[in-house]
Amino acid sequence: MMAPPQESWNGELLGYVVTWQEAGGAAGRNTSAALTAPGWGAAHAQLAALRAHTHYSVAVRAFNAVGAGPPSTPLTATTLEGAPEASPERVRCEPLSAQSIRVWWEPPPPALRGGVLLGYEVLYETVDELESQVETRRSGGMETILQALQRAANYSIAVRARTAAGTGPASEPVYCVTHEDIPGAPMDIKAAANSEDTVIVSWLAPLQKNGKIKHYTIYSRPQRTGQHSQMMVLHKDEEDEYQVEVRGLQEHQVYEFWVTAATASGEGEMSAIVARKPNARGKLI
Repeated sequence: MMAPPQESWNGELLGYVVTWQEAGGAAGRNTSAALTAPGWGAAHAQLAALRAHTHYSVAVRAFNAVGAGPPSTPLTATTLEGAPEASPERVRCEPLSAQSIRVWWEPPPPALRGGVLLGYEVLYETVDELESQVETRRSGGMETILQALQRAANYSIAVRARTAAGTGPASEPVYCVTHEDIPGAPMDIKAAANSEDTVIVSWLAPLQKNGKIKHYTIYSRPQRTGQHSQMMVLHKDEEDEYQVEVRGLQEHQVYEFWVTAATASGEGEMSAIVARKPNARGKLI
């Protein structure tokens, strides 16, 4: 600030009043303020608590014991950019497949963007795992598709906006579950002779269930033939170990056995194949 000519003081100059307001501020919102810089020799004042990336109109008036004089010609100045002060709005999601989710949103309110929005960051992680890791995907628009996700998994998804000055707060999370898929192969299949015409087949649930297991199918066939028989066993919740007795086999004939699991999406991968004769009693192999 530069002091007015002394002949215009009309008495002892006591200081200055600095007033400012947002240029084009929204109606009904308090966008103006003032501060006093005491002393006729005051040359500057710092305006605080301003909005980032906002145009302000600033004027100065000198005052003496009688009152304040006329304001100076207003100057317009713009604050630097800052990080967004608000999160994106109306974040939504929908599963597209067993490994992909579509996410879309709307930008933060204009007055709270902090500057020019350069894009967004989508933060996502699985909900059901004890030690899940937050993944980040950047998007230049207001929609993205998350890919290579876990099958039949519940995901927590949030979005935050970013400017050149940094990222803003994340939105409240939304949740989406990827679609089920066919399961992986049952594990650790074994077969043991139980009598001259029965074999006990045992196995463990798939490591990759990819949804809710509905049932298992046990296949058997004489070795080196293409014809097979099958039987079904329902899945039991909280149970991962299974065994079933395959009956009606021919004594001294070597049989091959394998197992598949199924979800609502269909039958999954087959297990390893094991072979056993009905009359060859012994431990599981």
